[in-house]
Formats: sequence, structure tokens, C-alpha cells
Amino acid sequence: MMWHATHQKEEGSMCYPSDVEAWKYFDWMYPSFAEESRNVSLGLCTDNFAPHDQYDRTYSCWPVIITSYNLPSGMCMCYEYIFFTMVIPGPSNPKHLINVYLKPLMEELLQLWHMGVRMYNHAMNNAFIMCAALMWTVNGLPAYGMAFGWSTGGIMGCPVCMDDTRAFCLQHGRKACYFDCHIQFLPEHYPYRRNKKAFTINRVENKVARPRLLGDQILNWVADISPTLEISLSLPSGYGSEHKWTKKSIFWDLPH
Repeated sequence: MMWHATHQKEEGSMCYPSDVEAWKYFDWMYPSFAEESRNVSLGLCTDNFAPHDQYDRTYSCWPVIITSYNLPSGMCMCYEYIFFTMVIPGPSNPKHLINVYLKPLMEELLQLWHMGVRMYNHAMNNAFIMCAALMWTVNGLPAYGMAFGWSTGGIMGCPVCMDDTRAFCLQHGRKACYFDCHIQFLPEHYPYRRNKKAFTINRVENKVARPRLLGDQILNWVADISPTLEISLSLPSGYGSEHKWTKKSIFWDLPH
């Protein structure tokens, strides 16, 4: 469980999540947590799953899985070390009720963060207080929208671009298309920005993506939105023109 802190690191390369800037920033923000390398860093994943047939759209359920990033990369994704915390029943996706289903898990995560649990380390022959932190979640875009309360449909489906999107509707199918929207996130002098053949014909991308919103800025958007309702009467002002937040996610109950 201490491998994430003891493995050899090559400067300038990412071999494991603990090598990335986000992890290092977290350690800097919470040094008391980082000092105890036996504290557990967790990731959470949820998505829909058809238990009867992969093409069956009449029934789906939502497993919620937690994994520990303390372990080596060859172990942390093995089924022996994955925590299958719950299954949200079907027959359809839980929508706003996902906050209700996740409430017990959030309470346990809060307990693990604030108080921890007393554990025994057999290798060192001592007891210690083990704390845990949810580092990030891994979701597809539709699952992200349901879990965090951002409507991912239409041309404002990107929670990063929001109202500054470059998406457009196809002329005949009227489907939202995000073709070439990613190029604005590339460095200013990246060759793809000047490529007039591989992407949109005869277009040079000069736009620079606006900075990502900080957590406090996002919280200002969702602070007054109901955590359990996704009905039109509860949608905040600016919905559909400035943003597409539909609810306040229960993940905001965790410290940020």
C-alpha cells in the first residue's frame, strides 16, 4: 500500500497517477495526509450496465466501483483489489436519484477523510489511523452528466467550454457535432492549428480555449440548485444559454 510513494520516478515522465501534477498538488495542499504513505488514495467509477444482454436497452443498472491507487499499476485494476460498493438498480438510469443512492458512500468517505479508521500493519507490526481521499472519478460523458448534474446533450454538452463552445448542428441530421473543437486546447504554435487539410478545410485555428473554471467558481453556479430535483422549475437562471447545470451533485459534500 506504500508503493505509490516508494516506486522509482523518472523526472519529466508519468508512469503512475502519483507522478502527475494533480496528485502532487493534493499532497502540497494536505501535507498531513501525504506524510502517512499508508493513507489510501481512491478513484470512483460508475456507468450503466446491461446485465442480461449488452444490446438490451430495456433494463440497465449502475455499478459503483472504487479502486485504490496505492497499489502498483499491475494490481490496482485487478478484480481482487476493486471495491464493488453498490449496484444502483434499474430498469433505467437513476437520474437525480443517484444522489440518494450515493449518500451512504459519501458519508463513509467523509468519515475516512476526517477521522480515519484504526488499522493494523502486519509488515511493520504496528497500528495506525488510516485515512482515505477520493482523488478523482472516471466516467463517460453521459455518466458524468448524471453523476455531476451537467446536461451533456446538444451543442452545450461540454462542461469545460460551456457557453464558449465551438460545436454546431449538422445541416441535415441536426445532431450536435464537436468536430475540431479540441484544437483550441492545443499549445499556441502547435502544427495542427495551421493544418488546413486534415481538419476543417482552409481554416487556421487561432482561438485559445478559455481557462478552466475553478472549484469555487463551479460551486457558485450550483450552490442554490436542488441536489435531488431535475425538473424545469428548479433549473437556475442562465440554463441553456450560459450553462447546463441541472442539480447540485452530492460530490460537493466532500471537501475540495
